[in-house]
Amino acid sequence: MNQDTKKSFSRRHFVKGSIIVGAGAIGAVALAANASKADGVGGTPAADEGGGTPAAKKVSMYRGYYPAHGEKAFTQAVVAVDEAGAILALNIDEYQYMDSTVSQLLPVPNATRGFGNGNNPEVWLVSKSDNDAYYSELMATKGGATQGFLTSIKAIEEFAVGKKPSELTGLKPDAVSGSTLVDTHNYLGGLDEIVKAGQFVSEGSYIGDGTDLEMGRVNYAAHGSNCFTNAVSLVQGSSLVCTSIDDFQYMASTTPNLEGVPNSDKSFGKNYVEGRVLSSKLTNNASYSQNMIDRGGATQDWATSIKAIEAAVAGGEVHGFKASELDAVSGSTLVDNVGYSKTAVIAATEAWWQG
Repeated sequence: MNQDTKKSFSRRHFVKGSIIVGAGAIGAVALAANASKADGVGGTPAADEGGGTPAAKKVSMYRGYYPAHGEKAFTQAVVAVDEAGAILALNIDEYQYMDSTVSQLLPVPNATRGFGNGNNPEVWLVSKSDNDAYYSELMATKGGATQGFLTSIKAIEEFAVGKKPSELTGLKPDAVSGSTLVDTHNYLGGLDEIVKAGQFVSEGSYIGDGTDLEMGRVNYAAHGSNCFTNAVSLVQGSSLVCTSIDDFQYMASTTPNLEGVPNSDKSFGKNYVEGRVLSSKLTNNASYSQNMIDRGGATQDWATSIKAIEAAVAGGEVHGFKASELDAVSGSTLVDNVGYSKTAVIAATEAWWQG
């Protein structure tokens, strides 16, 4: 993978059939697109017991950040919950700074451009999921781990499905038989707080019992070179059920009411250059939006526009999106509507491919 690719992507993705991951489309078909695939793989919707079309069910996706594993990293979780409060799907990732001289590392997008100016040049910010082979090797060499990071994370995610977040608190470290991570219980324990806080929620609709829902995650350079975007999308068959989007950027430490990512005040934050703090735009929506107003004449806050973009793609067919239709999203005033939409579609393609 060349350096230019590293600037924009931090997850290998695949193209299957006629899907073009560089495209996007308005999700005006929202509920209709989901209702057209009762079995999750396309075709005529199966009738319910009364002979009618199956009713759509609501799913809520909660996003949050927490320190599940020591002080040198921070954890990101996006958890999809049904109307009864049970987990339908879960995606967990973790970010950590690693030696930038390691050739096989895949840093987050824009790590070699403007974004990278916010941290010490000796390190890169990386996603552990995107660097599973290297990080797992470190775990084996330094800690005697007998299993890869992602193998354990996937076991944790599968363990959570079908349970309510409140049932995942207070567990023992060995609660998940398929995970060898010492902080298994912490990865699970943080989910209840994320859902209870309800700070960042995306919504969509699905058909059936939800057992065919899949989640995909991607990091991408959707907006310039000073930040990177993360999207987690939930799909059913080839329909994008809903998506959760956030940007990470180094912000001035003097920013009013600034809240850095977890562990910014600990070992993780020691990698920042003086005067900068790694921050989530969703978490700091008020201050970031004010900056947009002061510098760019924005007329709407950042999070409101992101919600509009999420709504625009929800319910659409993964292979039916067109970038031209997403250049202008009703409800969004952001200049990079296409970039954010594209990130959501790429994440959906990841999930669809897995399914």
